[in-house]
Amino acid sequence: MSLSWASGAFVDLIDAEIGIPNLWWMGDRPWYYELVGGLSAAVVIPLLLAVLWGRFWIAGAVVGVSMGVLLYGTVVLLFITGLYQLVEWVMTWMPKPVAIVLTGAAAVVAALTAAAFSFKLWP
Repeated sequence: MSLSWASGAFVDLIDAEIGIPNLWWMGDRPWYYELVGGLSAAVVIPLLLAVLWGRFWIAGAVVGVSMGVLLYGTVVLLFITGLYQLVEWVMTWMPKPVAIVLTGAAAVVAALTAAAFSFKLWP
């Protein structure tokens, strides 16, 4: 349940319209207000749900808040690590000029994609 909330919160944060309804604690506000609202919900909702864990409520609170707050950072670090491993493999196994061209092309595609999302050019 919390993973679907986390996915919905991320989609609501970047204001993408993919059929997931908006979350009531995020609203339709500037991104920094949505970030604070999402972080608050990532702490408060697991603390409220921790009561359902009975005598292990402290463990439920720790696990819930950890998942709510640390999940995105972990996913971003895994993505960056995978990207680095891919670039290192390309640079090792391909001829150097080909590897440099492919790495440059990937960097240009990543920069254009980031620009499209940040300037709302993407639908």
